[in-house]
Amino acid sequence: MRLELEITTCCGRDLPKDNPVTVVGVTLALNRAAHNALKAWFPVHSRLLVAKFQHRFGTLSIVVAYDPTNDASDIVKDEFYEMLEQAMQPTNCSVMSR
Repeated sequence: MRLELEITTCCGRDLPKDNPVTVVGVTLALNRAAHNALKAWFPVHSRLLVAKFQHRFGTLSIVVAYDPTNDASDIVKDEFYEMLEQAMQPTNCSVMSR
């Protein structure tokens, strides 16, 4: 089965030119049907974005997150999880993980 992704929404920041990776952050890749249903997306942080989709039963909010690695400092982790909690509050959603 081939899934054709036509639209990509990215939330991140550019890195210095000497770095081979040009962007860090999270991405939401959408096919045309999902793109048409996309009402809004909000970059919260380079590791966090919220997307809202309209469907026949109402609105679906999706939180895309890339959490800090274990090597990150406790301060960085705490800040990230505080932002994640704040981003999820207006969505009234259940927590689902991978």
